[in-house]
Parts: sequence; C-alpha cells; structure tokens
Amino acid sequence: MWKALKVLVKWVWVFSLLIGGTSFGATYGWVHHGWIGAVMLGFVGFSAGAVLAGSPILLLQILA
Repeated sequence: MWKALKVLVKWVWVFSLLIGGTSFGATYGWVHHGWIGAVMLGFVGFSAGAVLAGSPILLLQILA
C-alpha cells in the first residue's frame, strides 16, 4: 500500500510540474508575444518542468 501511495505522489508531482510549467510558459508567451510565443514558451516551460520534475532537490535549491 505504501509503495502505491509513493507512486501516486510521484505521478502527481510530475504532472503538476509539467502542466504548471507549460501553462505558465504558454500564458506568458501569449500575453507578450502572441500565439507563436505561446507555443515556443509553452515548450520551454514543458522542458523546464520536466527537468524540475526529474530532480526535486534542484527545485528546492532554486527556491532557497
């Protein structure tokens, strides 16, 4: 049961960072650069979210 809970928390962590990074990048790109900026910065946000999801310690170091 604990192993399943750990897997669930990891999946929620990964999806929240991916969705959060993508939506932040796309919103910022849309407001400042139009739809091309939304696509490009959405991809950048997705990439940054993937890197941070893979290393939670890196995210904590950035925030500190």
